[in-house]
Amino acid sequence: MIVNRLSIGVVASAALGLAACSGSPGAPPPPPPPPPPTASGQWVASGLTTGSLSLVLIEAGGGSVEGTGSFSGPAGAGSVEVTGVHTFPNVNLTIRSAGFENGNFTGLMDSAGQMMSGTLNGFGFVNSPVSLRRQ
Repeated sequence: MIVNRLSIGVVASAALGLAACSGSPGAPPPPPPPPPPTASGQWVASGLTTGSLSLVLIEAGGGSVEGTGSFSGPAGAGSVEVTGVHTFPNVNLTIRSAGFENGNFTGLMDSAGQMMSGTLNGFGFVNSPVSLRRQ
């Protein structure tokens, strides 16, 4: 009986040692989430009942956004310069054009980074719902 108990103890110890040394990795860690989309690119407004807005934006580090573009609206038409901030999903752009009061777009970017939906103020627009679609 002593031999059987000794044999069982040795076998159990060996099995535990092999399991500990086998290094079975289990499931690999999940991949890191993708970075949020940036505002860099060409954007065209849709949803405006009158007029148009087209922007080319570049997002630098820290969410700083700059760009240029053109607009036409109830108050006239012209070229624009854009500055703003993108902290995904929030977007806030100030739109400037000589001879006009500054405009502002405030909205949210979708998770795919293909559309920014919000409101446009300035250039004759007042709280106008607008979607900027990536081209």
